[in-house]
Amino acid sequence: MTGLAELMLELKTRSGMSYGALAKRLHVSTSTLHRYCSGEATPVEFAVVERFGKVCKATPEEQAELHRRWLVVDALRQQAAPCHEPHPPEAPPREAAAIPRPRVRPRPGWILAASTAALLLAGAVLAADLRQEAPSAHVSAAETTPLAVTVNPYAWPDPCTPRYLVNRPPSQVQAPPAGQEAPTWVAAHGAVTSGDQLIEIAVQGTGAEAVVLHSIRVRVAASDPALPWNDYLMRFRDVGCGGPLTPRGFEVDLDAARPIATPGAKQRGFPLKVDVSDPEVLMVTARSTMRDVRWFLELEWSSGARRGLLRIDDAGAPFHVSGARGRPSYDYSLDAHKWMNRTDR
Repeated sequence: MTGLAELMLELKTRSGMSYGALAKRLHVSTSTLHRYCSGEATPVEFAVVERFGKVCKATPEEQAELHRRWLVVDALRQQAAPCHEPHPPEAPPREAAAIPRPRVRPRPGWILAASTAALLLAGAVLAADLRQEAPSAHVSAAETTPLAVTVNPYAWPDPCTPRYLVNRPPSQVQAPPAGQEAPTWVAAHGAVTSGDQLIEIAVQGTGAEAVVLHSIRVRVAASDPALPWNDYLMRFRDVGCGGPLTPRGFEVDLDAARPIATPGAKQRGFPLKVDVSDPEVLMVTARSTMRDVRWFLELEWSSGARRGLLRIDDAGAPFHVSGARGRPSYDYSLDAHKWMNRTDR
């Protein structure tokens, strides 16, 4: 039984509901729900797991743990199957690596509120090589590296808070995308993440030995004055979003003289250990209010006598985020079918 199944069974038992009654509220069959709780199957969509937690009255902490365990199980499940993923026409294709990416699925409550909203985007699958200098995570050399890394540079914590700076007037900007369409939308508009940038990183061992993760370092490639562009909030005006998940993660202040990754309240600090059957999902939120920053991460690891630094970036390019303080800010009106200044309420 997987860790996800164990927690689902615990919540189901605590709820006092039968499989039949619970399955009816989740809109799945009784046999399917039983397979989820016994570990024989895993929901393809996280939305099913989230709805399960809500019906069983899971606490916010339990919901976050359901989310973490689903990410881990989903990544392991995909490892056994080839990844056939379409690439958006405007964005460059990503290189396939040792394991496919973990996918974070749309949350149903938000879809009920706004059908185009989604939770998170799945990212580019990347692998790493050990070099004298820190290698980039997009380099594929699975035969020599003890780690396989999945990087999602377009992760959304929820469909209401992501923001992008675009150097266009509102009349030339398309409506907010669903989370999984963010790369296409960003490429089409030349957009840059505004304010907070969430990076989702799944790290898994590939060899017989466990790999110890010692630290994660923040490297700034360039820091300039914030972009003087319009700020577009990926939400629909007057549409509720519900409360976002609060996954474990690290926080980075990119406006600091020497940015560092600080563990959040629910994130275990380093060292961390991973192996083939026990990956680790790291969520890194980098913030800037005053600067236009290009940055990347370096993950320090060891396995037996081997040590190295693994560069984590956006398919070979630095991550990119800019502050938006004082910039015109817009959200989208479903009634008017256009972007509207957030002060016009």
